[in-house]
Amino acid sequence: MAANEQALDFAPASIQALAQQFKQHFASNLWIENEHICMAFLQTLCGYVRFNYAYGREVAIIYEPKAIALRDEILAFLQKEHCRVVE
Repeated sequence: MAANEQALDFAPASIQALAQQFKQHFASNLWIENEHICMAFLQTLCGYVRFNYAYGREVAIIYEPKAIALRDEILAFLQKEHCRVVE
């Protein structure tokens, strides 16, 4: 895994519900969603957050190093929602 990529494992029942909570909490510049995946692009992150609907358990944060503070905020939000960091 690249240094500017953070993977998390999601335990609760609905990753789609988590994506909607994320959408309400963080202002994304572009939201792409279908039955397999949801990607929230954030200009301030210089990247995106990917919710893997197909597997139902994986969330990934793709970011630029200069956006580490926002990555930490997103990570804290996801961990509060029962996501666990995968090394």
